[in-house]
Amino acid sequence: MGLCKPANYSELENAENKIYGVLAYLAPEILRGQDYTKASDIYSFGLRPSFNMKVPQLILDLIKRCLDANPLNRPEMKYLARTFSEWVTELKDYYDTIGKNEELVKTELIE
Repeated sequence: MGLCKPANYSELENAENKIYGVLAYLAPEILRGQDYTKASDIYSFGLRPSFNMKVPQLILDLIKRCLDANPLNRPEMKYLARTFSEWVTELKDYYDTIGKNEELVKTELIE
């Protein structure tokens, strides 16, 4: 991540702490003049639009962690990637189980 900066950006050139990116997605510490960090990216990642559907609590909890005002409390991208991978695996296993149960029910109905 960390793509919201000019292509020719360098830490040394940003001594003035210029702000780059979309205001609605900027982490609070950036607006206070602090440097961009990986935690700043995590804050932006946690922002989400309003949904007209119920979002599972474990997703809401993760979003809240990404939006923590203290950048030190935000999860790192490695943690997020691992968490998403685990969720995908669990979801795949769940759907595989449903598929097997569906086939079992069809077989029992035919017999």
